[in-house]
Formats: sequence, C-alpha cells, structure tokens
Amino acid sequence: MSSDLVVQALTEKTGFELVRKSDTPKYLRLIGRVQQVRMPDLLSMFDNMLKAEGRTDWGVDVSKVYFRPKGAARTVFAWRFIFETTQEVLNYESIVLTIRSSPQVSGLVGGGPLAEIKLAGESPLRNNPRNGKGADLFGRAVVGPMAGRR
Repeated sequence: MSSDLVVQALTEKTGFELVRKSDTPKYLRLIGRVQQVRMPDLLSMFDNMLKAEGRTDWGVDVSKVYFRPKGAARTVFAWRFIFETTQEVLNYESIVLTIRSSPQVSGLVGGGPLAEIKLAGESPLRNNPRNGKGADLFGRAVVGPMAGRR
C-alpha cells in the first residue's frame, strides 16, 4: 500500500486538496487545503485519528501552516499532516482504515454544524434578547456589566 492511498482517503473523506507531499518509510508529511464547508468532516476525522493513536503503531501531528505563495497578495494557510511510526515501515493500511471509518458529518444540516433553529409554533419574541430575555448567537450576545444596559 502506498502513501497515495492515504491522500485518496483524505480527499474522499474531507475534500483534501494536496499541495505538497514528502515521505520516507517511517514518515509521511502532507500539506493541503480543505474547503470551509468540509471543516466538520475534517474535525470528525481529527477526533477519530486521535482516538486511534493509542491503539496503533503510528502517530499523527495535525497543524496549520501559513505561507505566502509567490505573486500572491496575501498570506494563506494549509493543513499539515505528519504521520510517524516507531516501526520499520509506516502502516498506510491502518491510517486509511482510520480515515475511512470517521463519521461523515457535513451536509447533515445545510452543509455544516447547526447554529440556530426556530421552535415551531412559538412567538418570534420567545428568544428575543432585545427584551432582556432569551438567548442569542455566540459572539452577538451581550454579557457582563453591559448586559443590563440595553
């Protein structure tokens, strides 16, 4: 089994677009992009990989790498996966099985995580934070000393 199958599994599960790859028998480093709409799938896969790490002969380090492409007007980032093993050869089959066994979550509710849902039959004022009651979206809710001064 080759490292190309790991890339293929990542692409199928998360929409991963490979930018750069380097590997040795004990090491695989992938750098690539994932569209924002597929982030729930990527996070689900991270969780699955971290759970598998103690039960497998390989480990993974996932991080963002920032760079400025030649001729680009701004800095961009990509995801970096580094798979390593203490054995003689990296077990690509185990990595692929772990990736493919991750739950697919994007597309369940509008292509991403659920942010808010209205309760059927309730008044629109039920969760109106402007009248001092109810809830508001994270990042929009007024908290602390200013909450009482609406």
